[in-house]
Amino acid sequence: MYLGTRALIWGGTQIGDSKAARAVFALLHVCKSEMDITSIIWMFHAFEAIYVTRVGESVTGMVSRMMILLDLPVSQKKELTKTLRTLYDERSAFVHGGYRVHHPLNSEQLDPRLSDSRLDTYELCRTGFNLVVLSIQKLIEKEWFGMEVLEQVQRVRSPEPNV
Repeated sequence: MYLGTRALIWGGTQIGDSKAARAVFALLHVCKSEMDITSIIWMFHAFEAIYVTRVGESVTGMVSRMMILLDLPVSQKKELTKTLRTLYDERSAFVHGGYRVHHPLNSEQLDPRLSDSRLDTYELCRTGFNLVVLSIQKLIEKEWFGMEVLEQVQRVRSPEPNV
């Protein structure tokens, strides 16, 4: 008997109980959306589930972990940081009240600036979406069920020179 993909992968659950499920479900919300600012919120939900970010830890920790999971060369770190920073700034502007919200009518005839604004948001969403999908693909390819971040503290073996 065919139970459908959802039942086979997630056991029929409708609530993401694991980080992987939360990331996939967030990505599905993006797929249902109109690729607007709320899509970026869902993308960050997926990123934070995949890359195990802590409260207050934003782009820096995520970039370091992405570099490892995605097997990116160090030469791409600057561009990845810029991309994630742009996405994060848009997310933060929306969450914290700085986003220039579009009127619900969404009429380009009344305000032609909407076209450029929507195109910019769409391009950001496309990039973010691709990064989320690539991250999930890499988890599958590497046969990882997720990530665990361990902090290590070591003693300093000699005093630092006076500066």
